[in-house]
Amino acid sequence: MAEIFLFGGTSEGRRIAAKLNEKKIPSIVFVATDYGGDLLEESETLAKQTGRLDREAMKREMLLHRPELVIDATHPYAEQVSREIEAACDESATSYLRIDREGAVEKGELYFENLDQLIVWLNEGEDIIFSTLGAKSVGRLSEVKNYQKRVWVRVLPMQASLELCREAEIPPSHIICMQGPFTKELNTAMFRTSEAGILLTKDSGGAGGWHAKVEAARECGMKIAVLTRPQKKSGITIKEVLERIESW
Repeated sequence: MAEIFLFGGTSEGRRIAAKLNEKKIPSIVFVATDYGGDLLEESETLAKQTGRLDREAMKREMLLHRPELVIDATHPYAEQVSREIEAACDESATSYLRIDREGAVEKGELYFENLDQLIVWLNEGEDIIFSTLGAKSVGRLSEVKNYQKRVWVRVLPMQASLELCREAEIPPSHIICMQGPFTKELNTAMFRTSEAGILLTKDSGGAGGWHAKVEAARECGMKIAVLTRPQKKSGITIKEVLERIESW
């Protein structure tokens, strides 16, 4: 029997998994990709399960293992996944706890509620674009005029990410496959190499390397366009959940 289910291959998820391992609390960690799974270490008390689950599959796992608590440490932008986890918890009468990653909203940036608004704005100019929005956004960026010359993308080093870039016909020379977070110096080098005038980013907070990315963009004189977070039910901080596990 697993006492805790943990969803999320995020940096918060890895910190929570490490604490669960340390406390030897029987747990199962669910991550969507093999890549996310490779970053986690299994033990006698912590198992990992790789692959995307829908609500029904999540509920089946909860009814099978009857965890005392489900922790949602998925990415702040994984709105649909969080809804599915919470619904599965409701339907299986399982306690649900979501991690809130602190945002990093600052003055001087341009904020867009969705990709439609962002693409309209990008098509009003001719600047080179450096996207850190992730592989799932690459297809939409092909709607940017002259995108094969203007758009650079930085994605995780996964086959699925490369396939999405190929499908969108992003030139190989404009694809950077690397795992972050990145230092300010490395960001600066990439931005200058691309000669980009616009940084596309999410409000990923400190855990997502926000400050190093934004500071580098400012040093390079770039405009910073931020895709805002979807609204989710309020949760608790990573510090609070680690304290809760400590006293489990």
